[in-house]
Amino acid sequence: MSSRGKIDSKKILVKDVFINMWFSIPVYQRPYVWGTDEVSEILDDLTHAMTENPENPDFEYFFGSFVFQSKAAAPENGRKFPENDLLDGQQRMATILMLLAVIRDFVVDCDTKDTCQKCIYQKKNEHLKIPEQTRLAYVTRPKVTNFINEYIKTESGTEKEDKLSEERKNSKDLSVKNMANAVLVMRKFFLNDPPVEPTKLLDFLLNNVLFISLTPRIRA
Repeated sequence: MSSRGKIDSKKILVKDVFINMWFSIPVYQRPYVWGTDEVSEILDDLTHAMTENPENPDFEYFFGSFVFQSKAAAPENGRKFPENDLLDGQQRMATILMLLAVIRDFVVDCDTKDTCQKCIYQKKNEHLKIPEQTRLAYVTRPKVTNFINEYIKTESGTEKEDKLSEERKNSKDLSVKNMANAVLVMRKFFLNDPPVEPTKLLDFLLNNVLFISLTPRIRA
């Protein structure tokens, strides 16, 4: 019996998404459109959930769902490695990617910085057939790719507040404009003496925050 039209779903922690997976944003997806209100709400919700459950290491905070379609490697079509097209959930995924970069640039501990970087950027490994790629790749949008390479992938990139302010003000790419704003909102959050330390928020984000992943089945 065909399973076309069915969807597989499972709970998955942020750390398992951003350490073990990578995603491409298809060309038909809308830009990154979250503004100050959405980013601030996410930060407030995460902080509230964390501070309200300090003694419960098993507490789970549901962050939403994402839908992706896996594609097997097909060298004959120019696809050397397996790929995951992110069909829905870009706004949340991109926001987490930027939050990891901001946390990386606020902490001084090398292990913490390294953990953030591994969640942001995947190094190439030919033996394991793993490509060099950020966890969220905008392969058909060079301006967004350049933004991520300069400010998100590169250590200390989020500290370039003057340049980020220029991007927010003058960029003609909507995703770049909104991403620059998101990074600045996050930096302001940590600079304003929040109730949680960046390192503690990282621990909560990786180990207690989860998605529901949804994968359409193509064939039986």
